[in-house]
Amino acid sequence: MIRLLWYYSCLWTVASGAKILLATMPQGRSHAGSFMPLMHRLVQDGHNVTVFFEIYSPELPLGGGVKENLVLLKGIDYSITNDPMFADIVWNGALGAMSGIVPFYFSSKSCAHMIREQPDDFWHLANQTWDLVLTDSIFTTCGYALALLNKKPFVLMHSSDVEPVHGYFKAYGRNYALVTPYFLDYENAQFHIERFMDRVEGARSFVEMFLAIAYPSSFLINNAIGHLVEFSMEEYAKQTVFSFYDMPDTMTWPLPGANDLVSYGAHCKKGKVLPDEYAKFINDPSSKGTILVAFGTICQWEFAPKRIIDAFVTTLNNLADYRIIWAYKGPKLPLNSHVMVNSWIPQQEILEHPKTKLFISHGGLKSLKEAICSETPVIYMPMFAEQLRNSWIARERNFAAYVNKKNVTAESLERTVRSVLSDEKYQTSISRMRRFFDDRPIHSLDEGSFWFRRLLKYGGKMPDMFYRKGVGNFFVFHYHLDLIAVAFVFVYIVSR
Repeated sequence: MIRLLWYYSCLWTVASGAKILLATMPQGRSHAGSFMPLMHRLVQDGHNVTVFFEIYSPELPLGGGVKENLVLLKGIDYSITNDPMFADIVWNGALGAMSGIVPFYFSSKSCAHMIREQPDDFWHLANQTWDLVLTDSIFTTCGYALALLNKKPFVLMHSSDVEPVHGYFKAYGRNYALVTPYFLDYENAQFHIERFMDRVEGARSFVEMFLAIAYPSSFLINNAIGHLVEFSMEEYAKQTVFSFYDMPDTMTWPLPGANDLVSYGAHCKKGKVLPDEYAKFINDPSSKGTILVAFGTICQWEFAPKRIIDAFVTTLNNLADYRIIWAYKGPKLPLNSHVMVNSWIPQQEILEHPKTKLFISHGGLKSLKEAICSETPVIYMPMFAEQLRNSWIARERNFAAYVNKKNVTAESLERTVRSVLSDEKYQTSISRMRRFFDDRPIHSLDEGSFWFRRLLKYGGKMPDMFYRKGVGNFFVFHYHLDLIAVAFVFVYIVSR
């Protein structure tokens, strides 16, 4: 009888699934969108997934069966989307590693406001018991507090690649002098490992990011949640039981792996039926093909400088043999009838259409993957963050070209567009990339699902032997600086 009861209790545990909380950055639909395919898969597996982030204005539903707990903050608005200063940086400037402190500042202010002014919303989540808490790797101050207060295992979710600093904290063995920096220079948007100064730049970029995240950002977060839990980004990262990241491993170069490091991003989903309005426009028999122009939700065209608007309008008007669809929200433009403009477009469905020949984009990871999945050559005009790095990777794989937002002209843009349209290498290369994308022993979402099941089987944390001892190393030993110091001392003594 006891054995039978035990058996039925096991069946109930499996059937009811785990209770999982995902916390991401404020107004974090973009980051949450990177995590959603895996979250939807966890829901299909029978788990109870709740998504939390603070918002300043209503968000569209995330769908897929996840439970949304999007807390609307009252009396403050730290949204950067419509901020003219941020828009000026996006369109004219550059965001480096140190600029990451700013989102940490605003996310910490948001969290402090929520705990102080809307405590019921915070404690509604904090007083629940979660089997696992998943937090955005960056900018989710209240998420870190919820994970630590839960006193159970927690997981890092990376919306792109693993940030170099987190890779160091987790002892993944990556030498950041040998990989493309997260933040490239617009004036020198390249990285070649055989060049000494490029390696120096990679090391400099890592140190800058380390200084930004390890100290001032941790200080800002502690100001917001320190009265509830003591926080250090380094200690938090070291305590995480797994890291899941959205950058497909086939996109980059061979890198050290780890048992608790999983890329789940190499997957494609099928779009819905293309609306008749777009199908009729695209299928015009006089068209040589379709060009899609889309720059995501953060790049607001109403803030774009006149020189960039003029470059795009002139170029698109000159491409009269093609049908062009532009995701654009802003003042009315003098565009010819072969250019369709809408504030929202079915991007994936348009890319999947066989007549679509070119995608002009900003280089965000989700758009990058949609281009690969639809086998559409790309022209990138990266705007901020790691988009320049994504563009460089795509150019190195020969399926994308690049234009610099700082000096783009109608002549240079049109020349680049016609070059990509006329050169078969771009189509051949991106079709080849799609084959690499799919060529996996196990589907990436199946792999993510497998590791969550394994984690939960062990109560949320794998046995200690599963993890690397190097996680506890002091950076002097981690980077063999002690041996280098001994070598310098030896050389000094011999030279004397």
